[in-house]
Amino acid sequence: MTLSIYQTSKHPTMKGIDEVTGWSASEFAFQFDKRSYRSAAYQSAAASASISVVLQAIEKTGTMDDDILREYIANAYFPTVKSNLTFDENGQAFGGSVMLQFVSGEDSSDAMVVYPPEKAAEGYSIIYPMPTWEGKDCIQVSDCELTGTCAPDGTCVCTNPNDRSIGVGPTALCTNISEDFTHVSDSYKAVGYSLFAIQTFLSLICMAWTLTFRKRTIVKASQPEYMALICIGVWIIACGIIPLSLQEGGYRNLQNVITGEITDEPNEDIQKIDAACMAYPWLFAIGFALTFGALFAKIWRINKLMEGASSFRRVNVGVKDVAGIVIGLLALEVLIMLTWQLVDPLQWQRSVVTYGINGYPVKSVGMCTSANGNGMYFIIVLAAVNIACLLLALYMSYKVRSIPSEYQESKWITASIISMFQVAIIGVPVLVIVKEETHALYLVNVMILFLLSSTVTLLMFGPKVYQFHVHMTKSGDAAPRRTFAATPAKSVMNLTTASSSRSISLSGSGRWDDAPSTRLNIGKLNEELNQEEEQTEPRRAKSVKWAVQSDDNDGASDNDE
Repeated sequence: MTLSIYQTSKHPTMKGIDEVTGWSASEFAFQFDKRSYRSAAYQSAAASASISVVLQAIEKTGTMDDDILREYIANAYFPTVKSNLTFDENGQAFGGSVMLQFVSGEDSSDAMVVYPPEKAAEGYSIIYPMPTWEGKDCIQVSDCELTGTCAPDGTCVCTNPNDRSIGVGPTALCTNISEDFTHVSDSYKAVGYSLFAIQTFLSLICMAWTLTFRKRTIVKASQPEYMALICIGVWIIACGIIPLSLQEGGYRNLQNVITGEITDEPNEDIQKIDAACMAYPWLFAIGFALTFGALFAKIWRINKLMEGASSFRRVNVGVKDVAGIVIGLLALEVLIMLTWQLVDPLQWQRSVVTYGINGYPVKSVGMCTSANGNGMYFIIVLAAVNIACLLLALYMSYKVRSIPSEYQESKWITASIISMFQVAIIGVPVLVIVKEETHALYLVNVMILFLLSSTVTLLMFGPKVYQFHVHMTKSGDAAPRRTFAATPAKSVMNLTTASSSRSISLSGSGRWDDAPSTRLNIGKLNEELNQEEEQTEPRRAKSVKWAVQSDDNDGASDNDE
């Protein structure tokens, strides 16, 4: 690759002998280097030739008269180190000279003659245009020649097709090291998608089971509307795995593949990743609101019914009465997320972790962060709201801990809430620890989403499915001791004894003999009621009959265990 082109009259191809000194062009170059310790330039040869012309003219004319000398010089020719010189009518000198081009890897003394053609070195010809300054720096300064050749623009053209060119000019180089963007590998993504598919299957199966057996006692007692809401909520939480798997990209602005520098041109693909960044917290917030709202509504309903039953007063708690809890929590989560979206949404940012040869980035990490750094405040607010809800639900679960029922729904609701709390308490610190490790961060996020959704699904539906398909089938659908069978009703429960009649408003079922506040009264009622039932229903001897009356004008079921 050529570096520069210049004209010279001191090249060895010039055969002229200076009449004054008797030197050829090569001898002049040797004597100049010997005396000045540097190579003779084109201007040095021209200056020597000019002096030789004047001396030859003086000797030939024998005078110092300017007019005579000018006239003689204009019409004669003069042997010099620049070969034979002549002058035209304008005083322009004509003499022997050649054009040289430096070749990469060659010394200046070995510069190749490229013009005129008859004197050009074999295999060489003049190349034009000249290389850029970056191209010259690439040839003279860089290590490109070790692994490739310098291009006119100063980049390195790699000999090995597996290498890549980095740097330009003095930093041009070919290397087999490429930037590690620390993307999540396909195997990890396969795990994430598989877990999402498992949760989707569980949600569909549980939803289908709820709709299929919605008129059966065990499903009616658990309120099928909220069971379906749990199916939807946990599935939305699991859907967060999808945008989590899509959070991969380059820099916000396009990167120069040669220098590694970030340009001013925006990367259009980043907008899609920005959307995935915000989709993840949106899905989690909505899914949590629906799932937890349904669980909290159910446990709140049980508390209200137990409070009313303890004082032997009528309490009506229907679906509409507890729907406000779900709607309120959902509205609060949406309000927080909408404020976050408008004020300082998450955006995809990539930062360089390690720089390599010539300052080229060799490792970078991308993550979703808020441009103004306010994202952490919204995360703290969301976490505080959700944890406060979990603690309140745990307190309410503790209040009804001693009220068992045929299907033990209060126990499984409590277990679900505790599992959500445990995943949050353990998962958040782990996320902080592994935030710099892309694969670990992805896997922890996926496991948190899957454990939250699958645990709640299994705890809320598993015991009911077992009770319905295994336990009740074996027992011949016989009612257990001190339980009641829920029927469509407006939560009106009658306890009738032989001597007196009392009306207790209650939704659900429970073994009241274990409740400390009502143990004595319920025990007496049980004895009276059992004596009456033994005469009419031997199959249900020694049990308390809880009959939930139905209202013909209201077909909705407000019953819980």
